[in-house]
Amino acid sequence: NRRLRQSFLETVQTLAKVAEFHSVLIGSHAQRVSRLSGAIAARLGLPEADRFRIEMAGTLHDIGKVGLPAEILGRPEHTLTRHEAEVLRQHPLYGEAILSRLHDLEEVARLVRHHHEQFGGGGYPDGLRGEGIPLGARIIAVADAYDKAMNTRAHYVSATSEKALQLLRGRSPEHLDPAVLVKGTKAKLLL
Repeated sequence: NRRLRQSFLETVQTLAKVAEFHSVLIGSHAQRVSRLSGAIAARLGLPEADRFRIEMAGTLHDIGKVGLPAEILGRPEHTLTRHEAEVLRQHPLYGEAILSRLHDLEEVARLVRHHHEQFGGGGYPDGLRGEGIPLGARIIAVADAYDKAMNTRAHYVSATSEKALQLLRGRSPEHLDPAVLVKGTKAKLLL
């Protein structure tokens, strides 16, 4: 069992490294999202197996971006043309397609597919809302939004921790699950 688990972890790390080769921003962002997602899942009292899957999905949530042109990834979403934005919105589907082919990653693939759904509806790819969105995907959405607010990237300026949390609270409950956000705030304080 230990060797199988180690092999599984090595597979996930290899996939994450592939994404990092495509864009260094994906790799470092994925590590932080994974860590914070695991902390939020722990604060929510989820069983270890669920936390493990959520952390894996956090690591791989942007794996589908390896199928996207680098020039799209390097620009803020609000500057993309309508066509480019539609291409970007395909990355959860690409990620699901990559991961669902690997045994034991089917649930991780489902979380990757839904990490851009919005709690109030209007997200993508399926327009799910509320508790219709898998809990792990809602957790990853909070961790992803927090990390994006906190870390300087091309064309973006970092926020302080308090400013980032304020920005996220402003997006709840329309975009982010308020219950997960509350636990995420407490989890962030523990990191």
